[in-house]
Amino acid sequence: CTILCKGGCLAARRRRPKTKGQETRAVHELGIAQSILDIALKAVGENGGTKVTAVRIQAGELRSIIADQLEFCFAFAAKGTAAEGAKLEVEVMPIIAVCGPCEKEFRVENLDFRCPVCQGTSVRVVRGQELRIREIEIC
Repeated sequence: CTILCKGGCLAARRRRPKTKGQETRAVHELGIAQSILDIALKAVGENGGTKVTAVRIQAGELRSIIADQLEFCFAFAAKGTAAEGAKLEVEVMPIIAVCGPCEKEFRVENLDFRCPVCQGTSVRVVRGQELRIREIEIC
């Protein structure tokens, strides 16, 4: 087996529908799962493998991805492909921001973007928006 480190950003290729509710969530995760699958299957072809055994991704909290739903959608989309049975591992990355006035870096909790040091609200998000494939394991 081979582990390929991708490290690049991943963007869903499908537009999010304008409806609200559970259907929107499922479609959101399904579009992302399909994009992950497309990249993993391409990696198999480019690297002489026959099967994807695992895909590890990093998803920032601000992406609002529900890991269980994404894993389910990935398994559904992978049926009948070289990735069928592959494990999708989702590492949720915390939201990290930097305060403009005092330059303190801090972890955002409960979507409260106020600086814990000076209570400033002029902050810049430096982590927590990412969505990237970290590794693809192929055999």
